[in-house]
Amino acid sequence: MKVILLSDVAKVGKKYDVKDISSGFARNLLIPKGLAKPATSEALRAVENLRKQKDAEAKLRNELLHQSLSSLYGKTITMVKKATGDGHLFGGIGADDIVALVKEKERIELLPDFIVLEKAIKTTGEHKIPVRVGDMKGEFTLRISKESD
Repeated sequence: MKVILLSDVAKVGKKYDVKDISSGFARNLLIPKGLAKPATSEALRAVENLRKQKDAEAKLRNELLHQSLSSLYGKTITMVKKATGDGHLFGGIGADDIVALVKEKERIELLPDFIVLEKAIKTTGEHKIPVRVGDMKGEFTLRISKESD
């Protein structure tokens, strides 16, 4: 029996895949649980339209992300934190802090997974922050200055 999967099903397929599976499995498990529906010609057309729409959205999202990364490239963003006299921060700065700062200062939404840090930043000064999204790469400078007393 041919069915269209409505969500990812382990060992069967991904959402919107058209699969030929046993009719018992489809009628007794997948269709009653809302995981699949019979692959009628109408349903196949609807799924194809959904796929095209998802592809277009993904392409647009990718283009916007590329524009955001290129606008961020080479910029210097400043952060003021409490530090000791010799420049050691009281708390480390991680990817989450950097994402929040970029969102606040540059109005660019990134995920913490996009920031490539070997370890948390724990000193004042300038630090190069690499950003990687899939095969796209970018970099900006994070300047951390000591909070004045």
